[in-house]
Amino acid sequence: MKNTEKLLSITNLKKYFPVAKTKWFQKEQLYVRANEDITIDIFSGETFGLVGESGCGKSTLGRTILQLYDQTAGSTLYYGRTLEDFAPEYVAKTLMRAPKMIERYKKEQAKAHSAAAEVEKAGEKATFYQHQTKNLLAAEPDSPAEILAAVSRISGEIAAGGSHGGTTLAAVYILPEGVYFCSVGDSRIYLLRDGEFTQLTADQDYMSILLDRVIDGKIDWQQEKNDPERNALAQFVGSGVQLYPDMNCIPLRTQPGDRLLICSDGVYNALSGEELRQSLTLTAGGAAEDILGRVLARGYANQDNFTAVVLQFMPGWSDSQQPDVGIPEEGCHIDSAFRAVGCDPLRATQYIHNGVFTCGGDNVSAYYFRLGVLLHPVADQGGRVEIQPGDAFLLCTDGFRRCVSEGEITADLLKSQSATEWLRAMLKRHILASGDGGEYSAVCGIVKSGPGEQPREKSPRRIPLGLLIAAAAAVAGIAAVLIWLISGAQS
Repeated sequence: MKNTEKLLSITNLKKYFPVAKTKWFQKEQLYVRANEDITIDIFSGETFGLVGESGCGKSTLGRTILQLYDQTAGSTLYYGRTLEDFAPEYVAKTLMRAPKMIERYKKEQAKAHSAAAEVEKAGEKATFYQHQTKNLLAAEPDSPAEILAAVSRISGEIAAGGSHGGTTLAAVYILPEGVYFCSVGDSRIYLLRDGEFTQLTADQDYMSILLDRVIDGKIDWQQEKNDPERNALAQFVGSGVQLYPDMNCIPLRTQPGDRLLICSDGVYNALSGEELRQSLTLTAGGAAEDILGRVLARGYANQDNFTAVVLQFMPGWSDSQQPDVGIPEEGCHIDSAFRAVGCDPLRATQYIHNGVFTCGGDNVSAYYFRLGVLLHPVADQGGRVEIQPGDAFLLCTDGFRRCVSEGEITADLLKSQSATEWLRAMLKRHILASGDGGEYSAVCGIVKSGPGEQPREKSPRRIPLGLLIAAAAAVAGIAAVLIWLISGAQS
């Protein structure tokens, strides 16, 4: 017998996107009818699949159901209620569970600190992932975990307010060992260092998903460029769903003279990258005023609201000493990834021998990193360095180096947890800069462990283990209460 409980009920749903008018005196407003009179009922225990050709509106329907898009017409009921009726009760229950979740998370955090102490005892025998854990725990408080918790708390508070809207977010967390940066949505953080202007964060929009499809060969770059939804936000604070901020897991080591720009899209859509770079050459206060003046001078009739914060690192603010790491012998385990288009692939093994990395070869650039910091001597032809756990390297041809700057390479490494993730982030920048991709070859690697050690696979999760355990416990508790209530009602 079919279950009659409706989990989701959609009736005559429509989603239209307005088309920009092409004539001065055009009266009729045209629309792209992405979804037209869609009616769906999904019952408890059912599995529902949506199949269709590319561009038929599947993604738009999903985003509309999730309320990332406002539906043009029709009704959507969740468990028999509208989202406006359902959300306050759900958020209230979540907030009531929060104290217990935080308490459990703190206990798991203490266990993590204990694990870091064991890493110190292991010394040279510690694996790459152990060293990475130690580095992340070096800050007080635990920076990545604290940032994730803060973002989740802010998002929950906005959702609990009963508003249908939300906001983007960009933030930096400054500590003695460096800077952690974080963004949700399309607000950005830029770095100006030694005249090089670099976007540290990546916009969390549909274009990023399209670029993944370009890299995988599912669509070409022209299809990505012409997609009408490419600028739609994939995440925003206050959405009521789990957020995965774009953030670094290795701290950005600051230098005297560095300037950070935190800004909304109203700034970078109004000004070019070169204009922003020129403004940042001034003092922090002068740069902020100059950016303000440049935006207002444009005089756009529909100028978006904008926010800009400029941070300048003065002499005397320096990094702490890098932690010591053991030097392995031969037989290092390296997590690697490569990509070659139109030319022969590079072979990293030609540059690694007897535990030493050597930069050499015509038209090949080498970048070598230790704890997220570029070792400049190795970037020159003939550079040599002894390999250590946690090190990272990139070898690439001119076709790749021209489209991805040194600062962009570094920024993507700081946010990556594997060589594949690092390379894909750089490939997205390469596609946007080159247009058609061009010819290039690139190989990158991360030294995972020393000789004779079996490298451990790292989970791709971005949520702290403590929070996951706390959430699972909360769900189990709710289930137990529901079972008790149901059994009581039946008796």
